[in-house]
Amino acid sequence: MVKLITVAVSQYGKLDVIINNAGIARLNRIDELDIDGWDEMININIKGVLYGMAAAIPVFKKQQSGHIINIISTSGLKIVPTQDIYAGIKNAIRTITEAFRQESDGSIRISGISPGFIKKDFAIKSVNTEESNTISVKYRFIYRQKVNSYSVKSLSAIQKTNHYCLNSVAIL
Repeated sequence: MVKLITVAVSQYGKLDVIINNAGIARLNRIDELDIDGWDEMININIKGVLYGMAAAIPVFKKQQSGHIINIISTSGLKIVPTQDIYAGIKNAIRTITEAFRQESDGSIRISGISPGFIKKDFAIKSVNTEESNTISVKYRFIYRQKVNSYSVKSLSAIQKTNHYCLNSVAIL
């Protein structure tokens, strides 16, 4: 991530925004004890955001400006079966985002965007294949509406002036 940001700064002269959007979900019940899946989600979903922030923050501090946008999830707002660990991890991202916002002097803005379910490959990563297929089919029709709304909200958060920061958006 540091190399990517270094290339961006050398090519464009500065870094305006980083969007931390990598994530996976292992959809299954807690009592299925998918410990490897839990570790995988923690390593990608939490550490990925932290590594992205760690790569951008020194650049933003030096510039005295920048915007971090962490993509969270509405799964952390409405808990449903099989998304329990995923929802907990997404709530960790929400907490990290809010904590940084409170700690920041305002020169580095941070926002959390929580899209509703959009079609992603992560639904296939369920231990229970039948359940995974049901989830994928059930939410497939939502995909186009959510992506358009999600893109508009991300752009809106980025375009605000330095005197204003959109802290949190939930796209239901």
